[in-house]
Amino acid sequence: MFGFFSGFHFSSRIVVLLAAVLMCGWVLKKHARKLPIVICALIVGFFIGFGPRILETTPEIFFKTSTLQKGFSSNEKGDKASLQSAMYRVGDRYVKTIGQFNIRSVDGGHYPRHEPMFPAPFFVFVCFGALITLFGRKKNSTGRTLLLFLLVIPLTHSAITDSPYLEHRLSSLLTPLAMMAGIGMAKCFIYLEKSRFKNAQWIFSAIVLFYAVFVCFGFFAQKSAQYNRKDELYLAMHTMHILKFNVKTPLEKDVCLRVSKDVFDEFDKKHVQEMFEFYMNPVAVVVKEDTQLPKKTVNVLESCSDTITEYVSYVIHCSQESLFACPDRQKNYEIRVIKSLAK
Repeated sequence: MFGFFSGFHFSSRIVVLLAAVLMCGWVLKKHARKLPIVICALIVGFFIGFGPRILETTPEIFFKTSTLQKGFSSNEKGDKASLQSAMYRVGDRYVKTIGQFNIRSVDGGHYPRHEPMFPAPFFVFVCFGALITLFGRKKNSTGRTLLLFLLVIPLTHSAITDSPYLEHRLSSLLTPLAMMAGIGMAKCFIYLEKSRFKNAQWIFSAIVLFYAVFVCFGFFAQKSAQYNRKDELYLAMHTMHILKFNVKTPLEKDVCLRVSKDVFDEFDKKHVQEMFEFYMNPVAVVVKEDTQLPKKTVNVLESCSDTITEYVSYVIHCSQESLFACPDRQKNYEIRVIKSLAK
């Protein structure tokens, strides 16, 4: 698993390396004689999990040294900075990244909705769990390990990199945050056992469970994951829906999408092409750019050489949207299907 996870994004590699170091430290403390065996096992696991890519992966690529070097630069061009200014820059980024836990919204730009990583009620339990871990009478090695992750990951995944505050890098924090919140909730449950109210524990548990369900339901009901700034991707999703449900089937030949210039780049991306291939198999969806079309235009034709004269227009009213979340609720979008294909 050590090697397997090393093949993922650079942010996961740091977490895995840190976990390996902590594991070696624990073995050294408890079973010092077994440390060489554990190190050998980690090395073998790395080579097996990472696979043949290790032959073509340089240390610069594996550790993203160029990314880290740019993180210490004084500007986006990568110019060298003095140690003092570099440390100040890293410190400022680190504090802001810590604030993304709940104080300030995430604005890394990878996702369109900028919100704190953890809801405020749950973050209270995170803070309580951290205080218990640090100042509690009993030593909690698991809690202290989680605290270490919570303090190190903002540094390695954001503050010292060339692109700070990116949400997909900081997603590694969600697991230790949730576990730390669990420690805080467990302590509250134990303390409530001494309360005069007999049902205090169950009332507390019911409130926490209700809020967790409420947050999850709100996430799916509001479809916040589907918000996207790009009109092009929004059109691609609706085009796929129209091809699947509003075009005559079974199709005997390929379908052509003639799209405007501003839309073509998104439709031509690999993941969009694979989406068409998966849902329309065995019919192939050919995407062609038409510089004569107005912006945000998608025409569905039987052949790319056809001229669309008679067509059925599918207007997407953002104010009445039910399938996907509109990038701009003030807009309406239109997808035109040649009449011979429309149901």
